[in-house]
Amino acid sequence: SYRYRLSPEYPFPVPVNDCFNASQYFIENAVKFGVDPNRIAIIGASAGGTLAAAVMNKMIMEEFSPLPKLQILIYPALQGFHFMTPSYLKYDGLGERGIITSKMLVHMWTNYAFGKSKNISQYLNNVHISGDQRRSKLFSFVHESNIPEHMRKDSIGLTRISEFDSQLCKESTDIMTNPYFSPLLVQDDVLERVPRTFVVTTDFDPLRDDGLLLVSRLNKLGVPVEHDHFVGHDHGLFTIDRCSGHTILMEKIQSFFKNHI
Repeated sequence: SYRYRLSPEYPFPVPVNDCFNASQYFIENAVKFGVDPNRIAIIGASAGGTLAAAVMNKMIMEEFSPLPKLQILIYPALQGFHFMTPSYLKYDGLGERGIITSKMLVHMWTNYAFGKSKNISQYLNNVHISGDQRRSKLFSFVHESNIPEHMRKDSIGLTRISEFDSQLCKESTDIMTNPYFSPLLVQDDVLERVPRTFVVTTDFDPLRDDGLLLVSRLNKLGVPVEHDHFVGHDHGLFTIDRCSGHTILMEKIQSFFKNHI
């Protein structure tokens, strides 16, 4: 077994590098483990989805070969950049139910970025995103127009402060726009090379839109992608084996493997 080092004691990029090194070693030595190196999948749930997608980006950008054949991302956390997506606004812990809230996620993202949690309210209000960034192609990757209308209309009227703080922008930009920190923000020429992908999203989850935004980008780039949204289920479905939806989710993952590996 292999354990990557965790933030806040070991902030970004240590966890990504640990996971990349482990993945690289396994693929390069796959035959020793009795595994076909051309039939390997990479999978991650929640923060594990962050790392799985980041490892895939890193493999592509560093011209690693062979790449995993499949990518499976279960309610992944794909960007620590824009905290006012419809699902981040809706599942703030004040109204709708949910195992995690937007505030909890910003706490985790800042721990991951800086080795400590700080300025949570400012990040929740997106004051770390400059005016130029809001007009950039990068921001178009996280814009709500890429989310299905029926998934975003229930957050209409929800908002937070949206002015920006120049010092916080300067402090955050390089980390939070890094494609290994926020895998969703990788450029098209990298994302179009990812393998066939299966994305799972759930209700009652601030991370719902991260998955939806990735599916939208992959579809536009012509990358084979399958998406299942689990209505009425919370974040954590993958690990809550007593939940009725858990069995369905595991069957769908197994089916994806059998059909494509």
